[in-house]
Amino acid sequence: MKAALLLCFAGLIAGCGFSSNSISMAGPAPPTLTSISVAPANLTLHVGSTRQFIATGSYSDGSQQDITASVTWSSTAATVASIGNVAGSSGIATAVAVGSTTITAASDTLSGSTTLNVTSVTLVSIGVTPAAPTIAKGTTQQFTATGVYSDSTTQNLTAVVSWHAVNPAVASITTALGSGGLATGVAPGTTQITASFGGVIGSTNLTVTAAVLVSIAVTPANAGIAKGTTQQFAATGTYTDSSTQNLTTMVTWAPTAGAIATIGNTAGSQGLADALTPGTVTVTATLGTIVGTTQLTVTAATLVSIDVTPATATIRIGATHAEQYTATGHYSDLTTQDITTSVTWTAATPATAAISNAAGTNGLATGLAPGTTTITAALNGITSNTAMLTVIAFAYAVNFNNSNVPPSASNLSQYIIGTNATNGALSPMNTPTVATGANPYSLTTDSTGQFVYVANYDFASATGSVSQFAIGADGSLTPLSTPTIAAGNGPNGIAANPAAPYAYVANYNSNNVSQYSIGAGGLLSALATPTVGTGPGTAGAASIALTPAGTYAYVANFTYPSNVGSVSQYTVGAAGSAAPGSLTLMTNPTVPTGSLPNDIVVDRSGRFVYVVNSNNNASGNSISQYTIQPDGSLNPMSPATVPTMPNGNNPWSITIDAAGHNAYAPCRATGNVLHYTIDATGALTFANSVAAGTGPTSLAIDPSGGFAYVTNRNPLTATPHTISQYSIAANGDLTPLTSPTATAGVQPAAIITSR
Repeated sequence: MKAALLLCFAGLIAGCGFSSNSISMAGPAPPTLTSISVAPANLTLHVGSTRQFIATGSYSDGSQQDITASVTWSSTAATVASIGNVAGSSGIATAVAVGSTTITAASDTLSGSTTLNVTSVTLVSIGVTPAAPTIAKGTTQQFTATGVYSDSTTQNLTAVVSWHAVNPAVASITTALGSGGLATGVAPGTTQITASFGGVIGSTNLTVTAAVLVSIAVTPANAGIAKGTTQQFAATGTYTDSSTQNLTTMVTWAPTAGAIATIGNTAGSQGLADALTPGTVTVTATLGTIVGTTQLTVTAATLVSIDVTPATATIRIGATHAEQYTATGHYSDLTTQDITTSVTWTAATPATAAISNAAGTNGLATGLAPGTTTITAALNGITSNTAMLTVIAFAYAVNFNNSNVPPSASNLSQYIIGTNATNGALSPMNTPTVATGANPYSLTTDSTGQFVYVANYDFASATGSVSQFAIGADGSLTPLSTPTIAAGNGPNGIAANPAAPYAYVANYNSNNVSQYSIGAGGLLSALATPTVGTGPGTAGAASIALTPAGTYAYVANFTYPSNVGSVSQYTVGAAGSAAPGSLTLMTNPTVPTGSLPNDIVVDRSGRFVYVVNSNNNASGNSISQYTIQPDGSLNPMSPATVPTMPNGNNPWSITIDAAGHNAYAPCRATGNVLHYTIDATGALTFANSVAAGTGPTSLAIDPSGGFAYVTNRNPLTATPHTISQYSIAANGDLTPLTSPTATAGVQPAAIITSR
C-alpha cells in the first residue's frame, strides 16, 4: 500500500552607498497616538459579503489620521468573519458565517473596536444609481449597485456584481475589482446598464451625448524655466455638461517658432516647450474656436549641477515594477527645476535595466535581468550624480518531506536570484523558509505576479489544502489573512489562469479539479461549481495547464495502476458567461497519451502541448506532443511521441522556454536533464543532456531567460537536499554554474521563479 501511495504521487508543476553629512537640531517632540476609533460602527453584513473598516488615530496635538494600513486588525470570531492584514486588504472584513464578532484595530498598547454582525438573508432586488444619467462621449460615469435584502437591509454590491452595457457601441463598463461599474461613453445614444448577482438583476439607462467644448485650461500656469530646458504643458477641456477631458494631444499648440520658446505639435511632443532665450511668451492651446493660454518665462540662469533621485533603488523585472527617476537641475541663480524630460538618461548596463528617453516616460527604468547598474542623467555637458539600481528576481521551491519528520520540514524555500549577470546563483532570503501545509508538492503564481499558491498533498488527510501567500517588494512571502483553503484529496498539481483571476488544483486521489476565483488581496474562494471531474475512464489527476489566453485547460491523468494514460480537455468559462472561469469537459473529453503521464505544459504561443510519460515501459519513457486545434482540442503530432530512452529514464516534468525554442525534461531515475529543440511545427528533437542531482523532478527558468534551476528530490535520508543551477546558452544548452547547487529543504519537489 505504501509503495502504491508513493507511486501515485506523480504530478508536478514546473516553472511554467549613498552617504551624507547631517546636522541634528532639537525640536518639539512629535505628537503621540492617544486613541483609535473604528468605523463603521455596529455593522451588519450578509454571509459572503465584504466591507472596508477604517481605523482613525487621534493624536496628542489634536490631529487625526487614517491609520488603516498600519494597525493590526483582528476578529474575535474568525469563523464568523475574517479581516485582512496584508497590503491591499488591510481592514477588509469578509463575512463567513452567521453570528457576531468584535473587529479590533491595534497599535502597540492602544486599540479600538466595533461589533460586526453577520446574517443570512435573501437578496430581493438590486438598485443601480444614479438613475438615467447623461454623460458626454469619452467621459465616464461611476454606477453603484445597492442590494436590498429580505430583512429590508441594504448593502453596496458595486464590487461584486457583474456589470454589463447592453449596447457596447454606446458605452462600455468595467467589471475589474476596484473599478467595477465605471462606464465610459463611446458614441451618442442610449444603452441599458445592468448589474447582476445571484440571479437578481438591476438596471438603469445611460445616455451619451456629443457635448460641446466650453473652455481649455493650460497647466502648469505661469511656469518659469531656464534657457535650454523643457516644460511639458497639458490642456484640459471643460464641456457644456461640466465634464472635463485631457486634450493635450488634440489641441494645436503655439508658438511653434519663436525666439523665446517653441512648443511641439507632433506625436510624442505635443505640449512640450523648449526654452531658447530669456523672456516671456504666451503659450496657447487651440481646438476649434476655443483657446486656452498661460505664460512661460525663460530665465538666463545656467545649469550648475544635476541631482538624480532616488539615489538607490531595488526593483523587480518587468514593466509592472518600473522605477521612476527624477532629475533636478540646480541653477546659477540658486533656483531648482525638474528637468526629468530635458536630460538624457543612461543605464550603464543596458542588459540589466533600460531607462526611457521617450516623451511621456522619461526617466522610467525597467528591470530586464538580475543585476546592478548605475543610472545617470546629462544635460548641456553636466552629468548627474550616480544612482544605483538593483534588479532582482526570486525563486520558490516546495519541500515535500513525505515522511513528515519533523512536520516543520514541510515548508517552502525562498531565494533571491543572483544579481551578478555572470552568476545567477540562488541565495536564501533573510528568512530562508516559510511554513506551508503538509507535504507541499507544487506551486504557482497568479497572473499578476503578486501572489503564490502552494498545493499541499497531505498524506495524513483525505482533504488537502492550498497555502496562500503575498509576494513582498523584496520577494519574501507573507501568508494571506486566510493562510490556507481546502482542496480535494491529494492536491498534486496547481495552475493559475494566465489571463483571468482563477486558479485550479488537480487532485490525484479524488481524481477531480478544484476551482477557485482569486479575489481581493489574492484570497482564493471556491467557484459556484467547486470541482469538476476528469471524464470517464480516467484516474489520478496529476497536473494541469492552461493556454496563455486562459480559454482552454488540460489535465494529465496518471491512471495508476492500469497505466493507460490520458489528457482531459476543457473549455474555460469566459467573462460574462453563466460560469466564468469554470471548466467544462469538451465533447471529446479525453485524448490518449503514454503510460503514467506525469506533467503537462502548454507553450507560450498557445499552439502546442507536451506531456511527459514517466513509466519505464514501451509506452512510457517518452514525451507526447500535440497541436492545439481552433476549438481547443488536442491533435497528436507525427510522431505522436518522442522517446526519452536511451538518454533518460523516468522523465518527471517538462518546461518550455519563453521563446518556445527549447524544452527541458528532468529524468528522475537517471539523474539528468534532457534538452530538446522545438521547430516551427512544435516537434521536439533531442539535443543533449546534462547531469543533475539525485532524483531531479522540476525545472524553472529565471525571468531573464539566462538561468535554470532543477529540484533534486533526493531520497529522504540523503543530505544535503539540493537545487542544481545552470546558465542557459543562446542555443538552449545548460551549463552548471560555478556554484553548481543551492541548498534546499527536505525533498524539494517543485520550483518556480518570479519577477
